[in-house]
Amino acid sequence: MFEVFCLYLFSRNIYMRILIVLVSFLLFGCTENVKNVENSNQKQKEKFQYSLRSFNIGVYPSFHKPVEVLIDFDDNYLCVYTPQLYVDPNDKTVEAFMTTIEDADLLKIDNLIKSFSHEDFKNPNYEEVYTDGLSLEALFVFSNQTLQKVSTTNNFKEKYKNLYEMILEIVLKYNKSKSNEKLIEEIVEGY
Repeated sequence: MFEVFCLYLFSRNIYMRILIVLVSFLLFGCTENVKNVENSNQKQKEKFQYSLRSFNIGVYPSFHKPVEVLIDFDDNYLCVYTPQLYVDPNDKTVEAFMTTIEDADLLKIDNLIKSFSHEDFKNPNYEEVYTDGLSLEALFVFSNQTLQKVSTTNNFKEKYKNLYEMILEIVLKYNKSKSNEKLIEEIVEGY
């Protein structure tokens, strides 16, 4: 900046003085704008640093319709859908929907999952598992580029019960369909 000022003082041409002033303002202004954009991006990253990037859970009850939920922590959205490949039109299944999800709900899920230990991510010993009852399939995609897949049936840990109940409560919060509400409440009450 000092060099630009010196050029300004010693330049005899008025047009050269004007050009030097304009160039110095442009350079100074552009660097400030870049710094402001970088600072705002950094503040956004610091605001919510989730341990998860995405999370998918399938809830498969024995006597009720299954539901799958996909939550994207990076883009703040929630997808709810039925996991079946073929759906009988006469059969009531979950009506698929997608919506944005509030940071407070994402934080609540993230905090619960942060409380999981290494042992909580291990699949159960299948010799001790009863195949009748509620089954869960969960895929955790973490911010550190790792993932964990857990499949459990009927005798899962308390943390998984808390997790699927929390997820279904959040789904009910964003749900706008009466039939979805009924199907999801049946799962929560039945298990």
